[in-house]
Amino acid sequence: MYKVGIVGAGRMGRRRAATAHAHPASAVALIYDEHAPAATELAAECGAAVAASREELVAADLDIAVVATTHDALAPISTAALLAGKHVLCEKPLGRNPQEARQAVAAAERSGRVLKVGYNHRYHPAVQKLHEVCTAGEIGPLLSIRARYGHGGRPGYDREWRTNPEKAGGGELLDQGAHLIDLAKWLLGDFAEVTGYAETHFWDSPVEDNAYGLFRTATGQIASLHASWTQWKNLFSFEVFGRDGYACAEGLGGAFAGVSNGALIVAGGVSFSDASELKSENKVWHDSIYILPDESQTSWLTRFKLDQPLAYGASVSTGESLILIGGNNTQGNKDSVTQLTWNSESHTIIQESLPSLLQPLSQTDASIIGSTLYVAGGQTADRDAGMEKVFWSLDLDKLESGWKILEPWQGPARRNAILISQNIGDYK
Repeated sequence: MYKVGIVGAGRMGRRRAATAHAHPASAVALIYDEHAPAATELAAECGAAVAASREELVAADLDIAVVATTHDALAPISTAALLAGKHVLCEKPLGRNPQEARQAVAAAERSGRVLKVGYNHRYHPAVQKLHEVCTAGEIGPLLSIRARYGHGGRPGYDREWRTNPEKAGGGELLDQGAHLIDLAKWLLGDFAEVTGYAETHFWDSPVEDNAYGLFRTATGQIASLHASWTQWKNLFSFEVFGRDGYACAEGLGGAFAGVSNGALIVAGGVSFSDASELKSENKVWHDSIYILPDESQTSWLTRFKLDQPLAYGASVSTGESLILIGGNNTQGNKDSVTQLTWNSESHTIIQESLPSLLQPLSQTDASIIGSTLYVAGGQTADRDAGMEKVFWSLDLDKLESGWKILEPWQGPARRNAILISQNIGDYK
C-alpha cells in the first residue's frame, strides 16, 4: 500500500487525492495547503491527517508526494520531496522556467526516485488512439501538426494567480500551451528550431493571453501550436498530417455546456465509434447530462438524460438555467428549445420545453441580453448545404409571444459563428 501525501488542496490536488483514495494500492495519508480549511476538508474526505507545513509533509513517512500548487512552488517542493526519498507527481509545467524544471529533474536523478509531470492529456482516450495510429505508421511518415487549445476565461480572470508573473511564470503558454508542446514532442520528438509570439490581446494582464508557436524538428517536421485565453467557445483540436493520411483528436463534439445555480452542466454531444475513422457514419449522438454541482466537487453526476440524443446546437446560461437551442441527431435538425435547471437542494435536474424555433436549426449560436434570447445563423439542411441568415429573438419573460424574426446582419449567411452580447449603456 503506497502512502500518498498531497501538497495543495485546490482543484487539481482534490482530483489527485480522489484517485489515490479510490485506488486499492494507495491511500492518502497526509495533506497540506496554505489555506488550512481546504486541507482539513479534503483530509476528512480521504481519512487523512493534516500537515502543519509543507516541510512536515516532505519529511513524513510517505512513498509518494503529489505537488499541486501554484507554479512558483512546484519545483522547490518537488525537489525537496525527491531528495527526501519520495516519488513525485508534480503538476505541469514543473516550474516557471527551465532552470526550475532542471532543478527537479536533477533531484530525481540524484535520489533515484521517479518524477512524473501531470501531462494528463496523453491519457485521454482520443489522444491515446491518435498516438497509436501515428506510431503504428497508419498515416505514413508524419509531416506536420496543427493544434489549437483555448478557453475564454471568466469574469475576473485577469486578477487570478495565473496572471501573476511571480506566481505563474507566464500566461497561456505555460497554462494550456504546455500541453500542446508536450503532445507535439510525444509524436515528433525534440525540436531543433522554435519561433513564435506571446501576445496580450484582451485581458488586462502582465502575461500573455495568446501564444503562437512554430516548432521544427531537425528533419523538417513542423508543429503549429496556438493556445488562447480568448477562445470564446472552448476548443481542443489536435491534428496530425502524415504522408498517407490524417488523424485528429478533439473534445466531445457539439456538446451543450453552461451553468445553472452554480452547477456546471455538459449535455449531449457526439463522439466517433472508431477514432481512426472520423466519418459521419461513425458518429454517435449522446443524451447524457453531466453535472458538476460546485467547484469543490471532483466527481461528475451522470444519472441524468436528455429527452433525446442531441448535439450541434447552441447553449446559453441565464444563471438560474441552461437553455439548449436546436441541434441535430441521426433524425436530422431539431427545432426544440429546452431549459435545464439544477436544484441544488434535491440534486435533481428539471427539464422544461420552451417555445420551439421557427424552423429546425443546427450549427447556430445564441446570446442573451436582459431577458431576451437571441439566435443567429445556422444550418437547416442535414448536410453541408443550407447555411442560413436567420436572426430571431425570444423574450423569456413573455414566452407566450414566441419567437420574433429580426432584421439580419449585413453580409453573408453564417453557421458555427460565435455570438457575443455587449452592454453599451442604456442603448437597446
